[in-house]
Amino acid sequence: MKYEAKDIDEDVPIGSPILKVEASDFVSRAEIKYSVSDDHFAVDSNGVISNAKPLDADNNKAFYEFNVTATVTTTVRVPIKNKNDEPPIFTQNIYTAKVGRNASSDTLVTTVEALDKDGDNIRYTFIGGAREIDQFVIEEWTGVIRLENSAINFDR
Repeated sequence: MKYEAKDIDEDVPIGSPILKVEASDFVSRAEIKYSVSDDHFAVDSNGVISNAKPLDADNNKAFYEFNVTATVTTTVRVPIKNKNDEPPIFTQNIYTAKVGRNASSDTLVTTVEALDKDGDNIRYTFIGGAREIDQFVIEEWTGVIRLENSAINFDR
């Protein structure tokens, strides 16, 4: 598309609006930035062209011709779906707990904790996926290990 201003007097004051160009971005909220190829002119963020220097009809065959470039800048967001590709890691290598011989059911034994770099919810079970093993039960979402019953067999 070509634009042409109406006849402009060569003695127009510097900074006078001469013509407005328009660019479409077809993208909402995109920022359009204009630039001109001739330093006699300037263009603002609205596409309004004005003279940046005095104009001279005698030395330019009575016209100036230059390019206006419009660049569009917009923000692009790419959501990434998390894959569970990082194994949870326990905060301790070994958990040691002591339980008295006369401890009752539901007595707290210890709490285990693991961290997952993926940010996935960690579910706690004993090896093999069981929530109960021997006299112990583990709370699936907290890692709390308690006695399941008070009939502890210490002779195993």
